[in-house]
Amino acid sequence: MGEWLFFSNHTHVLTAIAREPDLTLREIAHAVGISERATHRIVGELEEHGCLRRIRVGARNHYELDVSAKLRHPLHGHCTVGQVIAALAGPEVRHQTVEPRSGLFDAAFAAASAGIVLSDETGRFAAVNAAFGEILGYTEDELVGRSFREFTHPDDVAADERALAELVSTGGDAVVREKRYVRRDGRVVWVKFRAAPMTDPATQRPMVVAHVIDISERKRRDRALAVAEELFRSAFDNAPIGMALVAPDGRWLKVNRALCELTAYPETELLVGSFRTITHPDDLEADLAQVAEVLDGKRRSYQIEKRCYHADGHVIWVLLSVSLVRDSCGEPLYFVTQIQDVTDRKRRADRLRTRDERLTV
Repeated sequence: MGEWLFFSNHTHVLTAIAREPDLTLREIAHAVGISERATHRIVGELEEHGCLRRIRVGARNHYELDVSAKLRHPLHGHCTVGQVIAALAGPEVRHQTVEPRSGLFDAAFAAASAGIVLSDETGRFAAVNAAFGEILGYTEDELVGRSFREFTHPDDVAADERALAELVSTGGDAVVREKRYVRRDGRVVWVKFRAAPMTDPATQRPMVVAHVIDISERKRRDRALAVAEELFRSAFDNAPIGMALVAPDGRWLKVNRALCELTAYPETELLVGSFRTITHPDDLEADLAQVAEVLDGKRRSYQIEKRCYHADGHVIWVLLSVSLVRDSCGEPLYFVTQIQDVTDRKRRADRLRTRDERLTV
């Protein structure tokens, strides 16, 4: 945020909060010598322009100052909140205010379940919390003062260095990316981190603060899912019998090569229609009745012989095996359908039946 025009009462409110960050609005007003309404307005303006932040602690407010926030006084020119406090509050408050960490911050920093890292412009860790140490398998003391390069997977160092250079040089937007660390035990751990630029209030040097989350388990699940999907895709595409994924409303979602060869329809022509368009009218009602029972949960799957139309118009007999896949909430996603050509078997059976009938006569 850019520099903000402020006046004398704002400086007095800042000084009072720097001395006692847990004062109420009434106590701040009494310390400054202005009305409580004016104090409320000034605190709101300071908060709106990033000079301070209110944190609710129990029944009271706790105030944290951003000493690097830039101000512009109509008479005295440009400065920062830290410079105002340093000039007005005396050496004991000056030290307390410029110190970037407070007791509340220390407690939150240490207790955070996600890793938090504060590093300088070269990439050396200035501070880390216990959660980040657990991700890498080191104690906090073992990490502070060492470079991120020592723990980053070699293939990810270059990308990290580019991101660090951009954050330090431009102070631009936060960087969000996934990367790999190498733990103390040699195991690779995947993390997702969000790094943002900041300024050290004491030295005005650029720094970077990062929020780090271990996503190794998610990565393992993603890999396992990718392998399973690849196996299914390979089995589906290369199956010797017809295979299809069919929507609950009957539309073809995916068909394999064997089904196209069986029906002589090209894939694109099948995918714009539904199984109803190639099913013989005399067999459609029985097929739909089975579909309805599966969707209603009365059965998990069904198998039926029915007639279908070949692309050239003649009728073929198929054995249909159908099962339903549901989502985690039990809603139907699609049918997995296996389709085998049994035309020759049906013809042989018909010839045998005809012969038996003749012999009987």
